[in-house]
Amino acid sequence: MKAKKAALWTIVIVAALLLVMLLVYRHIQQGHWLEEHHAVQTVTENVYGLQTVSEIEQFTMDKHYTIIYGTKDDQPAIVWSSDDEIQVEYASSGVSKDQVRGYVQSAHPEAEVLRVTAGKWEGQLVWEAFYKLKQPEGERYYYDFYLFKNGQKLDTFTLSKR
Repeated sequence: MKAKKAALWTIVIVAALLLVMLLVYRHIQQGHWLEEHHAVQTVTENVYGLQTVSEIEQFTMDKHYTIIYGTKDDQPAIVWSSDDEIQVEYASSGVSKDQVRGYVQSAHPEAEVLRVTAGKWEGQLVWEAFYKLKQPEGERYYYDFYLFKNGQKLDTFTLSKR
């Protein structure tokens, strides 16, 4: 009987801890979720005319941007939204994520591209490619920046070895 009581109390305590963890997680993420919701609402309900939203990413360099992928006038579009500016471009007015992945793979065939994100850096619309290369001493991570409009490589940031 004691073993059943102990097992029951263990289950109750574990359930309570999981509930507390869930509530803390929701509290921490709530600001982020509200920011994304506000950005999407702004670009879909105002003159920016985004019809659908397919993906949302965050980008932080000079400033923080919420990047929203969707459609405008039935064409793929990308929105760069910050606290004080919103810029909308048709995806066809620049190079694509897949093209940027290809640029990295061409330069470094052994690279594992982890992420390609639209962003704004030094006043220019860019693609940020985050990738890693295996080296004899370990792995090294890199950020490459490419102009959105034509794919011209701007710079590479090299992180320390891991």
